[in-house]
Amino acid sequence: MTKLECHVTECASNADNCCCRTDVKVSGPCAFGSEQTCCASFLPKPEDAQNAAYWQQPNPSIPVACNAQGCAHNHSGHCEAASICINNCTGRAGTMDATQCSSFSAI
Repeated sequence: MTKLECHVTECASNADNCCCRTDVKVSGPCAFGSEQTCCASFLPKPEDAQNAAYWQQPNPSIPVACNAQGCAHNHSGHCEAASICINNCTGRAGTMDATQCSSFSAI
């Protein structure tokens, strides 16, 4: 499994820069760079829960599905990078389109 670090603190699945989900999906089927990818698993935190994740247990090693066919780490729809990092690409993520997989590596 991939070690996942996440800096999208506006996501309901984020706790201490770690994803708390049981799995994650990175999207970017036509991506040629990280800015053309996004975390399809992004879920915005409700206004009244800025410091709470929906899943409370951080999960640093989780399966990462990926449809970025142009990424060297994508093997049959799964990320096989040793570690990846999901970041905000606009300074503040309010939607999944404002996120990106910073570990994208073009083939």
